[in-house]
Amino acid sequence: MTPLLEIIMSFIASLPAGSQTWLLNSPLAPHLDAFAAHLTDGGYSAQTTRNHFLGVAHFARWMTQCALPVSLLDEQLLQQFLAVHLSHCSCPPPAVSDPSKHRSSLGHLMVVLRKCGAVAEVSPAVGPIPDELHRFDEYMLNARGTSEGTRRGCLRWVQRLLLYKFAGEELMFAKLQPEDLRKFIAIQLDLLGSVSNAMSLASALRTYFRYRTICGDSVHGLLVSNK
Repeated sequence: MTPLLEIIMSFIASLPAGSQTWLLNSPLAPHLDAFAAHLTDGGYSAQTTRNHFLGVAHFARWMTQCALPVSLLDEQLLQQFLAVHLSHCSCPPPAVSDPSKHRSSLGHLMVVLRKCGAVAEVSPAVGPIPDELHRFDEYMLNARGTSEGTRRGCLRWVQRLLLYKFAGEELMFAKLQPEDLRKFIAIQLDLLGSVSNAMSLASALRTYFRYRTICGDSVHGLLVSNK
């Protein structure tokens, strides 16, 4: 074990038992060393660092409950945690339900995750997924005359799907299977479980799969999964 890792593990061991479990059993566990190094390099005091870890621990618990992979994190999901989960939070201590106690911590977390490539940049300019989204956007605009607001909504859902399946991999649409789609939809509905969100998600996926048929792909099994 490296000296830095020893320090980090010692620090985590000083946190309440619940926070330790939430952190170490979560999808964020592989990134805790980078998070700690980021705070250390930033010159934050031990107490401030502790508070940031406590905030991230609560978020880590929510991620685990939602089966949410790190690759899907974005500002919309952070807002879902802050505005929806915390307002109805029944998590046991040491969880804190005050959003102001979490915003800065989650901001630091996203900086770290983007720096190490675990989370996509806000507006990635190049790459297979951005290129695919650009082509899909052009299809919605030119072939369907879709409004800008509707296109933005569709692109957000489709980006999440593509990151869920292809983050860090080659984008080969044929590899997207009905089981992948069912799992993705289940995760999204757990996170954003309202009738309006479910309808928006279903509409976006149907539009995207129609676009893929124009590209020559078979999507029948995926359309059935999306009903």
